[in-house]
Order: sequence, then structure tokens, then C-alpha cells
Amino acid sequence: MVQLYVEKAKFDFEQLIWWTAAYLPDRDVTAMIAAYEELPEPVRIHLLLSPAMYELLATFAMAQGRIEARDEIFRKVEALVYDELSVHRVEPAARHEDDEIWSAMGDVCIRKRDGQWSRHEAVRLKSIVALDFDSPYARIVRPQSSTMRLPPEDFTPDERADVIAKCDAAMAYIQEVSPVFAQLICNYTRAVRLRKAEKMNAVSSEHVTTTIGEIRLLNLQKKEVDVPKVVEQLLHESVHNVLSTFEYTQEAFLKTDDDKQRRPTSLWSGNALPVASFTHAIFVWFTLYNFAVLESARTGLSDEARRSINERRNRYAAGFVGPARVSDHIAAGITFSRALVPAIDIVQDTVIQSLRQFEPRAVFA
Repeated sequence: MVQLYVEKAKFDFEQLIWWTAAYLPDRDVTAMIAAYEELPEPVRIHLLLSPAMYELLATFAMAQGRIEARDEIFRKVEALVYDELSVHRVEPAARHEDDEIWSAMGDVCIRKRDGQWSRHEAVRLKSIVALDFDSPYARIVRPQSSTMRLPPEDFTPDERADVIAKCDAAMAYIQEVSPVFAQLICNYTRAVRLRKAEKMNAVSSEHVTTTIGEIRLLNLQKKEVDVPKVVEQLLHESVHNVLSTFEYTQEAFLKTDDDKQRRPTSLWSGNALPVASFTHAIFVWFTLYNFAVLESARTGLSDEARRSINERRNRYAAGFVGPARVSDHIAAGITFSRALVPAIDIVQDTVIQSLRQFEPRAVFA
């Protein structure tokens, strides 16, 4: 699916170029193509996989008939290409006057000091997933975001080190429990945007379908955020990236617009959710349940550790064991992918069947 993602993003990128050449003859499309083609193939893939590129390409597709909006989007995509070329060269490409230039992924930048340019790379989980504290994509203010709606505050050096240590420990634990789940994160989450905003006085995580490949984690510097919490956040938000990648490369779950008046209640959190978010949540909780089952199967666990895992496993399972079919909560008034509702029923039946392997005391403790 990652390969399909790259192919589709390349197609959408080329569509943007062809449209701009046809409708905006004043734009220097040829120069931008030349800059893109100068990039080595792995760097082109890096660019096409970036959440920033997806956000612009998706916005371009939705701006049909709005020439000024599409013109602005082209110029932003053009800037991404030149930024990527600048970072690759470790010197500014055309039209750059900044002393700091970032890759489209937000994982590498070049900085000018005393007339010399130097390259700086983000810390990465398993040498792949960028932990991004500083890029423009980590520090942007997004008023509609649950994690990025307030201006960022600077992490202290000790807080940065603590956040990195928590993320490293969480990834190492996931790898120990299940290499498959660790690979899922590496395949589908490319950048973790880390945000400090003490004024929000909250700890949360977020994935947004307009920035596929990105997850956002808020206030990991807080002492109450432990490694199990980070494990849950990494898995939770990365599954959203898997699902969003599926919808981008295969087919959307919802075939009609999400009815803004209809908000099914989450069977796990009790929150009213858009139907699209509700459908994603089902597979997220299913994944977390399966990971907890793998955790509980390990030998040598203390009674306290096993009890904690079982409590989380049961919390993840809770929404699947009610009296009604989970799919009944989403079926009215919206047309879905033909495969979605059967898949939800299979997920629910799988969890119920799985729970039967445990002693009742273990299930409900």
C-alpha cells in the first residue's frame, strides 16, 4: 500500500503540473520540473510521502473551478520542491533567502551560520520515523486542531531528552511484543509532530486525514505521561494512518458525504463522533485489543503488570461486547464501501471469540 501511495501521489503531482501548464501560463512549470527531476529517486519518494505534499495535493483536488486557490497551491508545492532540492544540495536552490530551510517531511534542515551551510537531521525511531520538535510543520498553529490550536512553547533540553527517551522506550517495547506492529508504525507514520502547550493542560494525540503520514502528540514532557501511554498513542494514531492510506489508495469508507447532523456515540469513549471517525475508531480499538492480547501472552509478567495489561485489554474490548452489532450504529442514512460493514462485523466477532479463551475472572477483572 505504501508503494501504491507513492504512485498515486506522483500521479496527483503530475496532474497539478499539467493543469498549471494549461491554465497558468505565467508560472514557470518547466523550472520546477527540472528541480524535481534533479532530485535522486529516494529523495523524490521522500518528498511524495511527506504529509505536507499530501495536504497540498488533496487541497488542490478539492479546489476545482477555483483558479486563484489552485494557483496559490501550486506555488506552495513549488516551494516544497525547491526546499527539498536545497536540503539535498545543502545549499539554497532558486529564490531562497532564508538562513534555515526544511525538508517537506520536516525531518531534515539546513542552516546557515557564518556564511556556511550545514545539515541537521531529526532524531528518528528505528532510524525511520522522525521525531519533529522544530520544523514549521511541528510549530504551525492550526485553530481546528485538538493538539496544535495554541502557539507552541519551547521544550527545555531536559524535556526534549525525556520525550525522546519515552518514544524510544515505547517503540522498543512495541518491537519486543510484536515486530509486525512495530513495522506497521514504520511503514505508515513518517513524522511525529511533538507539541508543548502547557496552557492547554492536557495530554493528547491526533491524526488528521488531510496530513497522511503525520501524527501529533501533545505535552509528552509531562511527568504523568508514561511509556505505556506513548505505546498506545503511537499505535492508535498509526492505525489511523493505515486506514487513511487505504482510503486514499483503494476506496473511501463513506460513499456519500458525512452527515454533520448524525453523530454516533463512541462505544468506547462515550463521545459523539462523525461517522467517518467512528468507522476508523472501530479498527483502532481492534488493533489495540490485539496488541494487548499479545502483551498478556508473554511469560514472566508480574501480577501487577498482567493486571494492568488485562485492564487495558478489557477497555479496548468493551465496545465490541455490547448487546447490539457495532455496525448498527453507523448504517442509517449513509452509503458505505461494500466491504466496510462486513469487515466491522468480522472484527466484532473476532474480539468476542478471542475473549472466550480467557478465564472469566481475567476478562472482567
